[in-house]
Amino acid sequence: MKKILVIPVKNEEWILEYTLTCASLFFDHIIVADQQSTDRTPEICALFPKVVYLENNSSAYNEGQRRQLLLDAARNFEGYNFIANLAADEIFTANILDPAAFDEVLANAEIGSAFSFQWVQLWKNTHSYRDDRSMWSNLYRPFAFIDDRKTNYLPGFAHLSIVPEAYMENAKQIENIKVLHYQFVDFPRMLMKQRWARLLEFGKYTQPKVLKSMILNNKYYPTKDEHAIQLAEVPKAWTLPYPDFIKIETVQSWHADACEKFITEYKPKNLRWLDIWDHDWDMFPDERNVLQRIYHKHQYVILILNKIIPKWVKKIIKGI
Repeated sequence: MKKILVIPVKNEEWILEYTLTCASLFFDHIIVADQQSTDRTPEICALFPKVVYLENNSSAYNEGQRRQLLLDAARNFEGYNFIANLAADEIFTANILDPAAFDEVLANAEIGSAFSFQWVQLWKNTHSYRDDRSMWSNLYRPFAFIDDRKTNYLPGFAHLSIVPEAYMENAKQIENIKVLHYQFVDFPRMLMKQRWARLLEFGKYTQPKVLKSMILNNKYYPTKDEHAIQLAEVPKAWTLPYPDFIKIETVQSWHADACEKFITEYKPKNLRWLDIWDHDWDMFPDERNVLQRIYHKHQYVILILNKIIPKWVKKIIKGI
């Protein structure tokens, strides 16, 4: 059985060399699908002998397409292999390097099994992580599977399962090995990425502009919610013998340019309810009224209400 990592990327030079360095200590092969990066991503990939570099020439954001592209590439290696699907800003904790720990992961696992790991959110630095009652704590996600070489991903635009959905029927929760997520280490970059995500989906939703703005705001607000935040110290064993993470400074996240294109396309007046105005857009003045500003400032109240509103009510609202 080979250990294969697949990673979709686009302009990830801020962290890619670090994650590939860590991943190379464990995986036999690393497949990177690069979607038209304009930074040093291709050059960084070329530094690592285990990396298979693919060009994803699609100009559209499509998770189903890119996940299947990577899975097809992984199947160029023979065998029923262990395949992990991580983002460029995610790594397994270093205890996965212990052969006994990895054998425990595979114990009693059949072909077609999925593996869920705790998704640990490093928060604004590399030595602290979220450990509270928020959605970012004690969250397990399926990141890997033993490939049966025939199951594929379902088509879809966004928020798809990380592993092929059919594998989730036979999922195993792994307790001792974690997945460290570095997204929140660079907090300004993360905030711009979330503005981009709101704008990306704004064009896909069919509800009236105010309603879909509120749906998207409620969906993405938890990424910057720090009410009642509690942090815990990252155990040293999670990152030894990995090198220290040093963030590569970039001129500007590509998400900012993409946001400006969306705002131009949708028109600022149609986006005044969408929570993207916590950034000073040089090209677009902030024309929100008092009510919109108050709403954006106090979205935490909406988040609390969302937790008590019955699901059937939310379904009706989203169907408007």
